[in-house]
Amino acid sequence: MMSKRLSSLRQRVEQILKASSLANIPNNAEQLLHELDAYQTELELQNEAQQRLATSVFENSPNGIMVLDKNHTIISVNSAFENITGYSQQDAIGKKSNFLQSDRHNADFYQEIWQQLAKNKSWEGEIWNRRKSGQIYPECLSIAIIHNNEQKEAQYVGIFTDITAQKEAEANIHHMAFFDTLTELPNRALLYDRLQQSLVQAERNASFGALMMLDLDRFKIINDSLGHHVGDQFLQAVAQRLLRLVREEDTLSRLGGDEFIVLLTELKKNKNEAIQQATIVAKKILEELDNPFNINDHKLQISASIGIVLYPNDATAISEIIKLADDAMYKAKEHGRNNFQFFTAEMQYEASQRIAIQRDLKKGLEKEEFILFFQPQIALTTGHIQSVEALLRWHHPTRGLLTPEEFIPITEESDTLYPLFAWQLKQACRQIHIWNKLKIQNAIQFVTVNISDHQFIQNNFVAEVAVVIKNANIMPSQLQIEITEKMLTGNINKTKETLNALKTLGVRIAIAQFGSDYSSFLTLKQIPVDTLKIDHSFIHDMTSQIKDASIVKAIIVLAHDLGMSVIAEAVETQQQFDFLKQHFCDAYQGRYHSMPVPAEELSQLFKLRH
Repeated sequence: MMSKRLSSLRQRVEQILKASSLANIPNNAEQLLHELDAYQTELELQNEAQQRLATSVFENSPNGIMVLDKNHTIISVNSAFENITGYSQQDAIGKKSNFLQSDRHNADFYQEIWQQLAKNKSWEGEIWNRRKSGQIYPECLSIAIIHNNEQKEAQYVGIFTDITAQKEAEANIHHMAFFDTLTELPNRALLYDRLQQSLVQAERNASFGALMMLDLDRFKIINDSLGHHVGDQFLQAVAQRLLRLVREEDTLSRLGGDEFIVLLTELKKNKNEAIQQATIVAKKILEELDNPFNINDHKLQISASIGIVLYPNDATAISEIIKLADDAMYKAKEHGRNNFQFFTAEMQYEASQRIAIQRDLKKGLEKEEFILFFQPQIALTTGHIQSVEALLRWHHPTRGLLTPEEFIPITEESDTLYPLFAWQLKQACRQIHIWNKLKIQNAIQFVTVNISDHQFIQNNFVAEVAVVIKNANIMPSQLQIEITEKMLTGNINKTKETLNALKTLGVRIAIAQFGSDYSSFLTLKQIPVDTLKIDHSFIHDMTSQIKDASIVKAIIVLAHDLGMSVIAEAVETQQQFDFLKQHFCDAYQGRYHSMPVPAEELSQLFKLRH
């Protein structure tokens, strides 16, 4: 714009000189001088405005700017430079630009920058610099060369942005993609990546690795009874304990829920030695989890079932390794939980059988394939049947009659558990009503029904029991609810609340498997229990093992002192019967008198005495 105007003025001067006489040149020249002066003033004003604008942009830019001379000495910085680096103008001007360098880059990195500048006249990239506080931070930096009129290198201008927040956001996204948000442990994606690397390494070095599938036993009870907040804190505490047991090169991962994976890498090349290494870790895990947890003033106890797979011996594909470890873990659950099992070839068949049973369970309920058997409970003083225990049986269409041991552990891992136990409770109460009508209620004082831990902790459990009793038209005292001693080691406050509510309703309470877990005598004193059932493991050896005999005698005395009756289960021999009668046990059940039988066969047993 300005050059056009100057050219126009020059043309006018030439025209005036050509067209004018000597006499009037001064007047025209004076006019031109005035116009040139005015234009020069305008140019100066515009230059000053542009300079102010450039200065304002320089000072108010959100990006840090520094200007270097040809010797890489800082000659100017803006306010953003001061804010980002912490260095003032007085600190920076006169110093070489390398005073900002961190120790994240070597000399070759900086040499490459200056070579690129010389070649391309500019450079752009990410770099780590150091603030005045000593903090190292990332920035996005662009450098350009500014030439003077002679096209010689005059100055360098560096413009940079602090990208700390961006880097942190990227790190958070990466963390969320590869780490569990609750426990901060590696998630499934990162586990699979590390397992793949370990597989390659094991095959290359002809060594072994081991993968452990760890499932917390009955964690759902804690989660449902105390709430997910406590459950989450409990999982975090478990994760911290497990982390202390693994090496730095190993991986502890949470797959979700209460399932954890321990990946042991670089084990011995000898298979037996590798098995021994994995065994040591598994034992340490079980021992560590056996110690009580204190979560929000709740003293909680947990155990774990662990399945172990050696790779590449057992499998070489990630999906197969995980599946086989899961099969081994279920085998550990079938062995009573709180143990570990190595994968064996036989487990593949068992796993397929388990999947088939899970599929058939729901169909079995719909097709009414389940039935109740009843096992008499005999009073030792009279030899009469005083009560019976209702036990589930499954008339499977292809497998025949199945006992609870064959399908209940699988049921506990499926959504058929609750409806199956609810059906059992309703059928037992209906049978009581039938016997009442047959006027044999005096022969059978009450029917014991086993309740699953999952069913017992439901908030509406007591209300459901009340409805079932009312619909069956029976007396509440004719029903005895039996829970396992394990329930006394979970949320004891919730357990006491439910037991008290059942007792208020008029229902009898029995504790099964007594002596096999860790319930305290203080807890036993605080809950309204009618019957203690001595665990079969003590009954089996009490006539041959002094310790078992002592435990049985102690339980009988303890129960009687607390106003409870005692029943022994799984009594099989005359010696066992005589021992129990001698030490004043109240009742017993087992094959010594009768195996469980259908309801219609029970009347045939009423006259049996001892």
